[in-house]
Amino acid sequence: CVIVVAEGAGQEILDCATEKPGMDKSGNKVLRDIGLYLYNEIKSHYRSINLEVSMKYIDPTYMVRAVPANAADNLYCTMLAHMSVHGAFAGFTGFCCGPLHGYNVYVPFSEVAGVQRRVDVHDRLWLRLVSNTRQPKFAPADACEVEQ
Repeated sequence: CVIVVAEGAGQEILDCATEKPGMDKSGNKVLRDIGLYLYNEIKSHYRSINLEVSMKYIDPTYMVRAVPANAADNLYCTMLAHMSVHGAFAGFTGFCCGPLHGYNVYVPFSEVAGVQRRVDVHDRLWLRLVSNTRQPKFAPADACEVEQ
């Protein structure tokens, strides 16, 4: 069984917990970890009915970047930072920026979030990204094979 929980889910359940989390340095509310709460609750439930269960808790934020940053990452992040500042100075709000078909562009959030897209994990561009960032394969070996 796999349980997936979105970041920020269950905050109303966790509000009953000990202390309020407060704000981070940028003024955003610090969210409590519902994943760890669920892990502990499920473990204690099965323990209370004398049933042994083997569970693994995986926080995906540790899998997002599994290798150290390199010079290309530094240049790319610098370019994104410059574009963001220039866009803000130009008076744009509600946008994201980045390269698109060889051009640096500003894209409104409404255009980005308007349509759900899926990544083709067999696409050459995706495979290059995985190779260049030296990310480990998180999918089972048989899930990565191309059907012929």
